[in-house]
Amino acid sequence: MSDPVSSIIQDNLEKTYRQARRIKIDSSSKIVILSDFHLGGGRSRDEFKKNADLVLTMLRQWYLPGGYTLILNGDIEELHRVKLPSISRAWEELYELFLEFKKGPGLYKIRGNHDSGPSFGRFSGRCEAEIAVNAEILPSLILEHQNGEFLVLHGHQASLYSSPFRHKLTHFSLRYLAHPLHINNIKRDFLSEKLLKAEQRIFEYARGRGIIALAGHTHRALFEGHSEEEYLKIRIDKMIRDYMDQEEKDPELVGAIHRTADILYKLLENEDYKSRGSLYDPLAVACLFNSGTVIHKFGATCLEIAEDRIYLNAWYENDNPQSRIFPYEWDSPPMKEFPRIRKYTLKSDDLDYIFTRLQLLTDKK
Repeated sequence: MSDPVSSIIQDNLEKTYRQARRIKIDSSSKIVILSDFHLGGGRSRDEFKKNADLVLTMLRQWYLPGGYTLILNGDIEELHRVKLPSISRAWEELYELFLEFKKGPGLYKIRGNHDSGPSFGRFSGRCEAEIAVNAEILPSLILEHQNGEFLVLHGHQASLYSSPFRHKLTHFSLRYLAHPLHINNIKRDFLSEKLLKAEQRIFEYARGRGIIALAGHTHRALFEGHSEEEYLKIRIDKMIRDYMDQEEKDPELVGAIHRTADILYKLLENEDYKSRGSLYDPLAVACLFNSGTVIHKFGATCLEIAEDRIYLNAWYENDNPQSRIFPYEWDSPPMKEFPRIRKYTLKSDDLDYIFTRLQLLTDKK
């Protein structure tokens, strides 16, 4: 017997697909997808505050002059906790930057579960840039490539949070109970069954439709649905091959290999961790990607599409002690004006290969 909840959610995902705005992309398109800013009032409990300079710098100095269309994939504002005028005033500089994208290379804003509700349009005291940025908020977006389709959705549609009753209950609890009592949002382990279940439902929907889903919501960066265990093993393999190719052995590389192995051992020793070669399919069908979040402790992650390739990138400050990106891996020079900021490509691949793999390993409806 099929799971009635899963059936309802699959119908909800189909509705999300059919409601999507469609735009065409090609080899000249340059797109960056960011999600889960959770903008608050700019005070100490505002989760975005710690990475604000990093995100403002990468958008202003890299993506805007680079001509990238910016897709904000949900949970940009933390409206469950903070009223919109407070957010608008605290982050006017960021909204001004978003507006520059809207007037320039392009901006699309997609609704999440924390930035949805009746707050938009109800209050005075909002800055003009924020009003312009939030003039149109989409339920989802489809990027039409010659090889196939990307469905860009926040991802809450795959969980029970998408029901109106649960949404209102969560909003009330956070705004009027948790926030006044200084209770932060729950930090789930990235291997939480709830997170995995939501992603699995998106994966199954995308695989059944023969499309690629680009999500956020779980704060967990994914490339092709690979588990962290699999990614770390791939990373160790690459580093060892790099080491073998070196005439003069780099001690930084040796240290990075040891640290990555330690991370993998600790992961596997976790009693709550269930080892999986790939999270949702033994063939690791490439139909689920996740941009992660810009409020990681180590920095920010994002998805990029450019020159017919897709990238999972990490941005971080090289003096951040919590960074899990290692110095030898820098693949771009530091910005001259901001030498502490680095960008690293965690993984990338050709869109032609991604879509071919998808078509060969799935049955399209």
